Amino acid sequence: MKTLYFVAGFASDKQKALAKKAFAKIRNSLIYQKGESLEKCDEVMGDIPAEYAEKFKVSSHDKAAKQLLKTTKPKAPAKDETPAKDETPAKDETGETEK
Repeated sequence: MKTLYFVAGFASDKQKALAKKAFAKIRNSLIYQKGESLEKCDEVMGDIPAEYAEKFKVSSHDKAAKQLLKTTKPKAPAKDETPAKDETPAKDETGETEK
């Protein structure tokens, strides 16, 4: 049986643990675009895209997945807005440092 566990962004440690318990494969729901082909599976859970919810059975683990959605915010890669020490600021065509 193949279960897809949809999470918004990167999976938290708790989401990974639930996926392991449910024998589910984690998929990022933010990547799916309406109208794309659907990955074949038996069940879905979590932040389920509408097209998957219409076509596939919802897992018995979905309630636990929904609870984790409420307590887990999507993780985004950290942005370091300061240049690394060895980087030189970019210059425009006049030779001035870009702001």
